[in-house]
Amino acid sequence: MLLAVAGGCEPVAGAGDGAADGGLETDSELPLAIVVQPRDQIATTGSSATFWVAAAPPSAVTYQWKKDGIDIDGATSAQYTTPPTASGDSGAHFTVTVSSGDNSVTSASATLTLDTSIDDLMALARDFRWSSSTPMGKHYEGLPVASDEDRAYLDDPDNQPPVPPRLEGSLTLRLFRVELYPSGTPIPADINQRYLGDCNGLSALASLAYQNPGFVTGLIADQGDGIFKVAMFDPQGQPISVTVNSFFLSDQRGRLAAVSSKSGQADWATVLEKAIMKYNVIFGAETSIEAIGSENVTPLFTGAGGSFAFDRGVLSADQISRAIEASLACGRFITGGFGQEIPLGEVYSLTAHGYACFWPTYAPTMVSMRNPWGYNPYLGGGYDTSQDGVLDVPTADDWARTIDLRVIDPGRAGSAGRTAPYAAVGPHTYLPEVCIASRIAPPGR
Repeated sequence: MLLAVAGGCEPVAGAGDGAADGGLETDSELPLAIVVQPRDQIATTGSSATFWVAAAPPSAVTYQWKKDGIDIDGATSAQYTTPPTASGDSGAHFTVTVSSGDNSVTSASATLTLDTSIDDLMALARDFRWSSSTPMGKHYEGLPVASDEDRAYLDDPDNQPPVPPRLEGSLTLRLFRVELYPSGTPIPADINQRYLGDCNGLSALASLAYQNPGFVTGLIADQGDGIFKVAMFDPQGQPISVTVNSFFLSDQRGRLAAVSSKSGQADWATVLEKAIMKYNVIFGAETSIEAIGSENVTPLFTGAGGSFAFDRGVLSADQISRAIEASLACGRFITGGFGQEIPLGEVYSLTAHGYACFWPTYAPTMVSMRNPWGYNPYLGGGYDTSQDGVLDVPTADDWARTIDLRVIDPGRAGSAGRTAPYAAVGPHTYLPEVCIASRIAPPGR
């Protein structure tokens, strides 16, 4: 059953609401122009790269991408994602010609550069998720383009996604105040998992905030009155918006049951989590947000679904360090998990749980991995909230044998790359023991 909240927000009439103005030009009278040029991209060999443009006026235009001056078959939208790259692709130049009627304009050239430092590891990678039929990746193949009816449903803030089946009867909707950016800018510490078993999805959002916080702020438009419009992509890679209000899942004591800030308040991650749930009401890409894969979350916001995995035991400790550092430097998002619970000082790793992977904190560290709970369990019971759930995993093969990784293409989040450690934020002011999420993960994770 879908949940609905009575009462809505009526638009406020004003100068921008479409009132007649003899001084305004129509789209057909405006000159065709490219207002956002494609940017140079860097990728590791075997991953994909995404180029995109924005044209004005945006309506009634067509696109044709070229590689080194030759038309790319089927590359006829504002965004182009390459197939998994090969060594010969390094140095390739990409342009796009935008046309409207008899007018056309060609973009500046963008160059693809390949980082070859982990080429030897790519033979060990598996489960490549790039798709030739949709830029969103294999998971979204065969799912529809958003119809006008779909867009209308998604844009109505009073349309609510249902409670996940596991939690029906225990959670309800309640109005919460939203402080979008409690830390001033999006950071991983804004993500603290509560009742929903979406650890992998939340770790994907933490990776996005770590790599490109400015991209996250650009996703959410505050409409006022507790309403937020989120920029997303439908299963075929077409831009859509999903509008949500500030009614979020609550437990029976009136506490926020969705992902929250350190103080237990709704923030940008709460808004995006709800937008994902609402998206799946229409497109059915997931039966529930619980156990959603990290590689299926980032495409909803970046428009690109290419990724690959390294299974447990296939990489040595030094190889994991190389894969982490090269991929992060190319702007990739990385999530991972542990196949064994291993003590690390007074805390320990969790199995069947998704972590975000960050640049190593210091030299002996193989990788820093953040638990989306925002804390780690103590060996003797209780929780360490001081390090924001970050485990600084030592460079040791006994640890390496337990770790699996998922490396995800950044799409429109760009590829500036991150080569600095994450500065952990803590502690909680909202006691973690009041609502520990179940550890639910996809098979094999």
